[in-house]
Amino acid sequence: MEFLTKNLALKIAAFFLALLFWFNVVTNKSYEYEFEVDFGLKDLPEDLILTTPPPDEVKVRVEGTGKQMLAFLFKNPSLLYDAAGFERGFYRIELTPTDLTFSNNVRAHVLAVENPQDLTLKVETVISGRVPVEPKISVEPALGYTKTGELRVSPDSIDVKGPSRFIRRLRSIPTEDINFRDVKKDVDETVKLVTEDTMFLTLETTEVDVHQNIVPLVERKFGPIAIETYNSNLYDSVVFEPESLFVIIEGAEQYIDTLDESAFSASINFRSIEAGSTTVLPKVVVPPGYQLVGTQPQSISVTTTSKP
Repeated sequence: MEFLTKNLALKIAAFFLALLFWFNVVTNKSYEYEFEVDFGLKDLPEDLILTTPPPDEVKVRVEGTGKQMLAFLFKNPSLLYDAAGFERGFYRIELTPTDLTFSNNVRAHVLAVENPQDLTLKVETVISGRVPVEPKISVEPALGYTKTGELRVSPDSIDVKGPSRFIRRLRSIPTEDINFRDVKKDVDETVKLVTEDTMFLTLETTEVDVHQNIVPLVERKFGPIAIETYNSNLYDSVVFEPESLFVIIEGAEQYIDTLDESAFSASINFRSIEAGSTTVLPKVVVPPGYQLVGTQPQSISVTTTSKP
């Protein structure tokens, strides 16, 4: 035991010095390994875009010192091909070690490209344009409620950037398809834009806000409304009573109270009535956006006499 503990500090220091010496020798030796490395282009001009995506990874044989290999493993660099000289058109390129560099200042270098060894790329011109947003949103109010105003989208158009051939034929960017059911309060939601067929587009935003006002329904009675007649000259005489009626409608309170009797009409068309005595349901027209609940009275008594 005395042998192990005697000059212990000196022995520990000697061990670590030997370990450091071994590590320095090992990490300065040169090694070769095969890796699958993330692949990309560098310095592609801003007015161009690649529309045939390159492979996500390239299999290469890499050479470097132990230190460089450790840096390679820790930094996980990408393998980059210089695209600074690219223009619009098709390119068939061979992946050779001289054309490839690593990102993140990794100094290991490529000995050989195993797979793929060549690529076919299509490079197109990039343009931008303002495109309207197409809401694919439906709102179904609950019983006793109604919508007021139009569905609002903000922003209602966005800047879109991408290949010129895509932008020129792009008419709108749709939202996701959503149906809000049994709604009793205003709809205020953020929805996503859908671009599944336009993977090369860059959108100003990928979401928009939608708003729809929802209010309770109320009933109101208007009248009396004079009943108009059509084609009464087909008979020698016509008599109907009462000559006016009341209408009951349902609608949004904030708008329904702005109406008066002039907004409604009631009529009887005698072309469809046979001679004699009968009861008819008059035709009642109410303003758009309102629901006719009923009339008072519900029917009109009519007596007609045929011409001799």
